[in-house]
Amino acid sequence: MRDREQGESTLLLEEAVFESELKWSLLVFSGDSAQVVRLEPDKPIVVGRSAPAEVVVTDTTLSRAHARFRLEGDEVWVEDLGSRNGTSVGGRRVERARLEVGDDAMLGVVRVSVHLAGRPRSEPSGSWTHDRFMSSLADEIVRAEDLRREVALVILRDPSPGGVERWVTRLRPSLRRIDRVARYSASELEILLPETSRVGATTFAESISRNAAADVRCAIATFPESGRTADEVLAAARSAFDGRAEGARVRAAGAESLAEPEAPVIVSPVTQELFRAVDRVSNAALPVLIIGETGSGKEVVARRIHEGGSREKAPFRAVNCAAIPGTLLESTLFGHEKGAFTGATARGVGVFESAGAGTVFLDEVAELSPAAQAALLRVLEARKIVRVGGTEEHAVEARVVAATHRDLESMADAGAFRADLFYRLNAITISVPPLRERPEDIPALATRFSRAASARNDCPPKVLAADTLERLIRYAWPGNVRELRNVVERAVVISEGLVIQPTDLPERVRGSALMVGSSATPERTSANDQLMRRSFRDAVDDYEAAILVDALADAGGSRAETSRRLQVPLRTLTNKINTYRLESHDTARRGELSEWLRTVEADLRAATGSTLADLAFGERIEALEKLLIGTALEAADGNKAEAARRLDMPIKTLSNKAHAFGLRTRVASKV
Repeated sequence: MRDREQGESTLLLEEAVFESELKWSLLVFSGDSAQVVRLEPDKPIVVGRSAPAEVVVTDTTLSRAHARFRLEGDEVWVEDLGSRNGTSVGGRRVERARLEVGDDAMLGVVRVSVHLAGRPRSEPSGSWTHDRFMSSLADEIVRAEDLRREVALVILRDPSPGGVERWVTRLRPSLRRIDRVARYSASELEILLPETSRVGATTFAESISRNAAADVRCAIATFPESGRTADEVLAAARSAFDGRAEGARVRAAGAESLAEPEAPVIVSPVTQELFRAVDRVSNAALPVLIIGETGSGKEVVARRIHEGGSREKAPFRAVNCAAIPGTLLESTLFGHEKGAFTGATARGVGVFESAGAGTVFLDEVAELSPAAQAALLRVLEARKIVRVGGTEEHAVEARVVAATHRDLESMADAGAFRADLFYRLNAITISVPPLRERPEDIPALATRFSRAASARNDCPPKVLAADTLERLIRYAWPGNVRELRNVVERAVVISEGLVIQPTDLPERVRGSALMVGSSATPERTSANDQLMRRSFRDAVDDYEAAILVDALADAGGSRAETSRRLQVPLRTLTNKINTYRLESHDTARRGELSEWLRTVEADLRAATGSTLADLAFGERIEALEKLLIGTALEAADGNKAEAARRLDMPIKTLSNKAHAFGLRTRVASKV
C-alpha cells in the first residue's frame, strides 16, 4: 500500500482540511479506489459508465449517464437520469434528493459520498466534536476492514495554555481532506488518519514532535494492530501514554492485551451467575470457548479461569488473533526456527511453549487463517506443535481458552471456520452478557475507571454525580465495558471540578435514544393481530433488522457484499448493525427476527401481490410502513388520531406518511 511518506494514493488529497472558504466535493468509490471531484455552482457533474459523463466509472451496474450531481447555493442535489439500477439515498430509491455532508448516494453498487472542505470564516477555529470523531473513526475502521486497509489514530497532548488552539492552526498544512481532528480535552487533540499505516502515523507524529516544546507528546494506535473497534483503538492510544518509554515523545500502542489484570466487578445477579459458572470450570483441563460482544470483558473472564485453578502460578499468555498479520500469526503461536523466513536470525519460542503449563488465551479466534486453524487443531488433538520452518514436534501443556464476538457455530456450518476445530474449542462454553444486561455493575465499574483515570492523568480524585451515574446506567453501551471506560476517562480529563457532571459526558450518553428499560407499548387490537401487535417503530425496526440478518447470512457475513446486494451505503449498514446489535449471540433473538421476517413478508405479498424480490431495501421498508398505516387507518375508519394511538406513533408522523402514501384519512369530529 502507498503510505503518507510515499505520496498520495487515489484517496489522499493534497489540500488541507482547513480552508478559509467552503468547497464541496464528491468522492466516487469504485472497488478499492476513489475519484475526487470538485462541485462548483452551475456546473453539474454526471456520473456514468461512459462518456459524455464527466465522471466515468467502468462498473456494469451503472448506466451510461446514471445520475447528475448539482450544487445549488449551499445545497447538493442528486438526480437519477432514468438509470437501469436506480439511485438510492439512505437505502431508498430516489428520483431527486438533497444530500447532506457525509451522505452517500448509491448508483447501482457505486458509492458517491458528499464532502465539505474548510469552514466559514465566522466559525471559531476548532474541530469536530468527540462524538462525531468517534463515529467517523468507527466508519473508517469498517471500511478499512472490508477493503483490507489501515487506519491510524494520533493523540497530541500539549499541556501549555492555549496549546490545542495553536496546534489546530499549525496542523492545517499537514492534513489531507480525509483526515479528521477533534478536541479530546483542553490539552489534547485526536487526529484520524485514514489510509495510514503505523509507519506513516509515526512519521506524521515525529514531524510534530520535532517542532514542538519538550512537554508535547504524541500517542499512536492503528487498526488492525491496536484494536478492531473505535473504542479499542482509542483505548490503545490512551494506554500508549502510560508506556514504559518514559522519555519518548512519540509512543505507539502495540498489539498487546488491553485488559488490565484486575479483579472483576461482580455486583449484578447476572454477573454473579457468570462467575459462579467460571469458577466451576477453572480446574478442568478442557478448552473453554468464551462468547460475547466486543468489549464485554471476555479477557477478564479468561484471566479468572486461569487464576481460579491449579494453573494460577504458571504464565497466562494472551494473543489477539485479529491484530497480528496472518504471515506472523503462526510464528507468534508456535514459534519458528532460525532461517524460517526473512529476518528469522534466531530460533523463536512461540506462545504455546512460553506458556508452559499455564493458559493460552486466543482472543478473536474466529480470525485465524485456515493454516493456523489446522495447526491449532493439531495442538488440541496431539498436544504438540511444530515450529514454523521446522519438522520436530514439541509437546505443549498449556490449556486453551478462546474467545470471539462472532457466531462461530454458524461460521462452522457455512464452512468459514473448521467445524472439527469448533467442536474441540466448544468443550465448555461461557457466554458473557453485554453491559446493558447487567446495569447494576455500572456504578462500581465507573467509579473504578474514574479513580484509575484520575491517577493516570495526574488529576485530583474525582467522583461521579448522582445524575451522571443515572445517565450511565440508562445508556445501552453498544461498545460495552471498553466504551464505558473511554467515556469515564474523558469525563475525568475534561471536567473542571472534582465532581463529574452529566455535561461532561458525550451527547450520545446524555440524551441518546439507546436507553434500556424503555416503557412498553400499550396493548392494542387490530384486524391483523400478528402484524399490528407491536408499535409502528418496533415493527419497522424489527423488519429492518430481520432483512439485515437474512442478507448478512446470505453474504457469508460480509458487510461489503451485504451493502452491495441491498444497495445500502456501508456506513448506513454498519450503523444499523450496531444499533440493532446484529452481531450478538442471542440465538433466540435471531429466531424471533427470522419468524418476524416470514410474517411480515407473507402479509406484504398478500397486500401487494409482489414477491418483494425486485424491491430495494428502502422500498421494502416503505411497503411495510404503508401496510401498517393503511391497516390502522382502516380499523380506525380513517381517523388519524385513533390510528396513531393504535400504532403508538406521533399523529404528525402518521399524517405526513399517510399523505405521501396517498392513504385516506379524516380528522376526528369534535363533540
